[in-house]
Amino acid sequence: MIQTGDNTVFGRIAKLSSAGKTGLTTLQREILRFVLIIVSIAITLSIVIIIAWAAWLNKDHKGFITNSVLVVDIVAVCVAFIPEGLPASITISLAVVANKLGADKVLCKSLMTVETLGSVSILCSDKTGTLTGNRMTVVGCGIGGDEIPVDRAVREMSKEDCDGVRQLAAVAGVCNGASFEQGTQGEPVHMRAVNGDATGESSVSLGRVR
Repeated sequence: MIQTGDNTVFGRIAKLSSAGKTGLTTLQREILRFVLIIVSIAITLSIVIIIAWAAWLNKDHKGFITNSVLVVDIVAVCVAFIPEGLPASITISLAVVANKLGADKVLCKSLMTVETLGSVSILCSDKTGTLTGNRMTVVGCGIGGDEIPVDRAVREMSKEDCDGVRQLAAVAGVCNGASFEQGTQGEPVHMRAVNGDATGESSVSLGRVR
Protein backbone atom coordinates (compact mmCIF):
# COMPACT_ATOMS: atom_id res chain seq x y z
CA MET A 1 0.00 0.00 0.00
CA ILE A 2 1.32 3.43 -0.97
CA GLN A 3 0.35 6.52 1.00
CA THR A 4 0.91 10.11 -0.06
CA GLY A 5 0.21 13.57 1.28
CA ASP A 6 -1.89 13.70 4.45
CA ASN A 7 -2.14 9.90 4.56
CA THR A 8 1.56 9.45 5.35
CA VAL A 9 2.91 9.41 8.91
CA PHE A 10 4.32 12.92 8.58
CA GLY A 11 1.05 14.08 7.02
CA ARG A 12 -0.98 12.73 9.93
CA ILE A 13 1.40 14.34 12.42
CA ALA A 14 1.16 17.68 10.60
CA LYS A 15 -2.64 17.43 10.57
CA LEU A 16 -2.79 16.68 14.29
CA SER A 17 -0.39 19.49 15.14
CA SER A 18 -2.30 22.05 13.05
CA ALA A 19 -5.77 20.98 14.23
CA GLY A 20 -5.12 21.49 17.92
CA LYS A 21 -6.87 24.42 19.59
CA THR A 22 -5.42 26.41 22.41
CA GLY A 23 -7.51 26.09 25.56
CA LEU A 24 -8.41 28.83 27.98
CA THR A 25 -6.08 29.58 30.84
CA THR A 26 -7.24 29.37 34.43
CA LEU A 27 -7.68 33.13 34.65
CA GLN A 28 -9.65 33.26 31.40
CA ARG A 29 -11.96 30.47 32.59
CA GLU A 30 -12.58 32.28 35.87
CA ILE A 31 -13.30 35.56 34.07
CA LEU A 32 -15.70 33.79 31.69
CA ARG A 33 -17.45 32.12 34.63
CA PHE A 34 -17.76 35.45 36.45
CA VAL A 35 -19.15 37.19 33.35
CA LEU A 36 -21.72 34.43 32.77
CA ILE A 37 -22.88 34.73 36.38
CA ILE A 38 -23.22 38.52 36.09
CA VAL A 39 -25.10 38.25 32.79
CA SER A 40 -27.46 35.63 34.24
CA ILE A 41 -28.25 37.81 37.25
CA ALA A 42 -28.80 40.90 35.06
CA ILE A 43 -31.13 39.04 32.67
CA THR A 44 -33.05 37.46 35.57
CA LEU A 45 -33.53 40.80 37.30
CA SER A 46 -34.67 42.41 34.03
CA ILE A 47 -37.26 39.67 33.55
CA VAL A 48 -38.49 40.16 37.12
CA ILE A 49 -38.83 43.92 36.51
CA ILE A 50 -40.84 43.33 33.33
CA ILE A 51 -43.14 40.84 35.06
CA ALA A 52 -43.65 43.17 38.06
CA TRP A 53 -44.41 46.09 35.74
CA ALA A 54 -46.88 44.10 33.61
CA ALA A 55 -48.62 42.32 36.49
CA TRP A 56 -48.78 45.12 39.06
CA LEU A 57 -47.48 48.60 38.26
CA ASN A 58 -49.10 48.96 34.87
CA LYS A 59 -52.47 47.80 36.27
CA ASP A 60 -52.66 49.49 39.66
CA HIS A 61 -50.64 52.60 38.76
CA LYS A 62 -51.39 53.25 35.13
CA GLY A 63 -48.94 55.68 33.55
CA PHE A 64 -46.52 55.68 36.49
CA ILE A 65 -43.91 53.91 34.34
CA THR A 66 -44.43 54.15 30.61
CA ASN A 67 -43.04 51.75 28.03
CA SER A 68 -40.11 54.01 27.18
CA VAL A 69 -39.27 54.52 30.85
CA LEU A 70 -39.41 50.76 31.37
CA VAL A 71 -36.89 50.22 28.59
CA VAL A 72 -34.58 52.85 30.10
CA ASP A 73 -34.89 51.23 33.55
CA ILE A 74 -34.02 47.78 32.18
CA VAL A 75 -31.02 49.16 30.31
CA ALA A 76 -29.88 50.98 33.46
CA VAL A 77 -30.14 47.78 35.50
CA CYS A 78 -28.08 45.84 32.92
CA VAL A 79 -25.44 48.56 32.71
CA ALA A 80 -25.21 48.67 36.51
CA PHE A 81 -24.15 45.04 36.54
CA ILE A 82 -21.27 45.59 34.11
CA PRO A 83 -17.94 45.41 36.02
CA GLU A 84 -16.26 48.38 34.34
CA GLY A 85 -13.14 48.16 36.50
CA LEU A 86 -12.55 44.45 35.84
CA PRO A 87 -10.39 44.80 32.68
CA ALA A 88 -8.28 47.55 34.21
CA SER A 89 -7.76 45.69 37.50
CA ILE A 90 -6.76 42.45 35.73
CA THR A 91 -4.34 44.28 33.43
CA ILE A 92 -2.76 46.17 36.32
CA SER A 93 -2.34 43.03 38.43
CA LEU A 94 -0.74 41.11 35.55
CA ALA A 95 1.52 44.05 34.78
CA VAL A 96 2.70 44.17 38.40
CA VAL A 97 3.50 40.45 38.35
CA ALA A 98 5.26 40.82 34.98
CA ASN A 99 7.38 43.62 36.46
CA LYS A 100 8.39 41.36 39.36
CA LEU A 101 9.25 38.55 36.94
CA GLY A 102 11.28 41.00 34.87
CA ALA A 103 13.30 41.86 37.97
CA ASP A 104 14.14 38.14 38.22
CA LYS A 105 15.23 38.12 34.55
CA VAL A 106 12.07 36.33 33.32
CA LEU A 107 10.77 37.91 30.12
CA CYS A 108 7.09 37.34 29.20
CA LYS A 109 5.87 38.15 25.70
CA SER A 110 2.21 38.45 26.76
CA LEU A 111 0.45 39.24 30.02
CA MET A 112 -1.53 35.98 29.93
CA THR A 113 1.81 34.15 30.14
CA VAL A 114 2.25 35.70 33.58
CA GLU A 115 -0.93 34.00 34.79
CA THR A 116 0.22 30.68 33.32
CA LEU A 117 3.61 30.92 35.04
CA GLY A 118 1.83 31.61 38.30
CA SER A 119 0.14 28.19 38.03
CA VAL A 120 3.36 26.29 37.33
CA SER A 121 5.04 24.28 40.08
CA ILE A 122 7.52 22.30 37.93
CA LEU A 123 9.13 23.60 34.72
CA CYS A 124 10.65 21.02 32.35
CA SER A 125 12.61 22.09 29.29
CA ASP A 126 14.78 20.46 26.67
CA LYS A 127 16.09 23.67 25.06
CA THR A 128 19.71 22.65 25.33
CA GLY A 129 21.15 25.40 23.18
CA THR A 130 19.21 28.09 25.04
CA LEU A 131 19.78 26.97 28.62
CA THR A 132 23.29 25.51 28.45
CA GLY A 133 24.93 27.50 25.67
CA ASN A 134 25.11 24.29 23.61
CA ARG A 135 27.89 22.99 25.88
CA MET A 136 27.35 19.68 27.69
CA THR A 137 29.80 17.84 29.92
CA VAL A 138 29.59 14.27 31.23
CA VAL A 139 29.82 14.26 35.03
CA GLY A 140 29.23 10.58 35.74
CA CYS A 141 29.12 7.14 34.13
CA GLY A 142 27.64 3.79 35.10
CA ILE A 143 29.55 0.54 34.74
CA GLY A 144 28.02 -2.73 35.92
CA GLY A 145 25.52 -0.97 38.17
CA ASP A 146 28.16 1.26 39.79
CA GLU A 147 28.26 5.02 39.27
CA ILE A 148 31.75 6.41 38.81
CA PRO A 149 32.66 10.12 38.68
CA VAL A 150 34.52 11.30 35.62
CA ASP A 151 37.74 12.18 37.45
CA ARG A 152 37.91 8.69 38.94
CA ALA A 153 37.16 7.08 35.58
CA VAL A 154 39.99 9.07 33.98
CA ARG A 155 42.44 7.89 36.65
CA GLU A 156 41.36 4.25 36.27
CA MET A 157 41.69 4.28 32.49
CA SER A 158 45.47 3.83 32.85
CA LYS A 159 45.12 0.73 35.05
CA GLU A 160 45.35 -2.68 33.48
CA ASP A 161 42.61 -4.29 35.63
CA CYS A 162 39.89 -1.71 34.78
CA ASP A 163 38.55 -3.23 31.60
CA GLY A 164 35.07 -1.76 32.13
CA VAL A 165 36.29 1.83 32.17
CA ARG A 166 38.55 1.26 29.17
CA GLN A 167 35.73 -0.35 27.20
CA LEU A 168 33.42 2.53 28.08
CA ALA A 169 36.05 5.00 26.87
CA ALA A 170 36.43 3.08 23.62
CA VAL A 171 32.66 3.03 23.02
CA ALA A 172 32.45 6.75 23.80
CA GLY A 173 35.24 7.47 21.34
CA VAL A 174 33.64 5.41 18.56
CA CYS A 175 30.15 6.90 19.07
CA ASN A 176 31.40 10.47 19.35
CA GLY A 177 31.38 12.64 16.23
CA ALA A 178 32.87 15.74 17.86
CA SER A 179 36.35 17.01 17.09
CA PHE A 180 38.72 19.62 18.48
CA GLU A 181 39.35 22.79 16.51
CA GLN A 182 42.63 23.06 14.68
CA GLY A 183 45.30 25.10 16.41
CA THR A 184 44.23 24.26 19.98
CA GLN A 185 46.46 21.23 20.52
CA GLY A 186 48.64 22.92 23.14
CA GLU A 187 45.76 24.03 25.37
CA PRO A 188 44.25 21.97 28.22
CA VAL A 189 41.51 19.56 27.15
CA HIS A 190 38.74 21.30 29.08
CA MET A 191 39.62 24.64 27.43
CA ARG A 192 39.88 23.45 23.83
CA ALA A 193 37.08 24.43 21.47
CA VAL A 194 35.00 21.47 20.25
CA ASN A 195 33.05 21.21 17.01
CA GLY A 196 30.02 18.95 17.20
CA ASP A 197 26.36 18.62 18.18
CA ALA A 198 25.92 18.55 21.95
CA THR A 199 22.74 16.45 21.75
CA GLY A 200 22.95 14.80 18.35
CA GLU A 201 26.16 12.86 19.02
CA SER A 202 25.50 10.16 21.61
CA SER A 203 28.69 9.38 23.51
CA VAL A 204 27.41 6.80 25.99
CA SER A 205 23.96 5.50 26.72
CA LEU A 206 24.32 5.65 30.50
CA GLY A 207 25.92 9.04 30.86
CA ARG A 208 24.56 11.77 33.09
CA VAL A 209 25.15 15.25 31.74
CA ARG A 210 24.79 18.72 33.12
